[in-house]
Amino acid sequence: MNAQELKEVGNKYFGEGQWSQAKDLYTQAIAVDPHNAVLYSNRSAAAIQLGELEDAIKDADKAVSLKPSWDKG
Repeated sequence: MNAQELKEVGNKYFGEGQWSQAKDLYTQAIAVDPHNAVLYSNRSAAAIQLGELEDAIKDADKAVSLKPSWDKG
């Protein structure tokens, strides 16, 4: 699967409250496309839901560094 496909499946899991599976898929997507700020943002959101706040902050910081003008980051 490409990064977009992995993200879409991750989004499905996220929407179902299956945050661990979502985070795993976002991680796979990042391995394919490590310069995509949205993937880091999504993984950050999944990490927040899992209570993994340090990971969430790291991913949020990475999203901002990749796309500083993006408000969601």
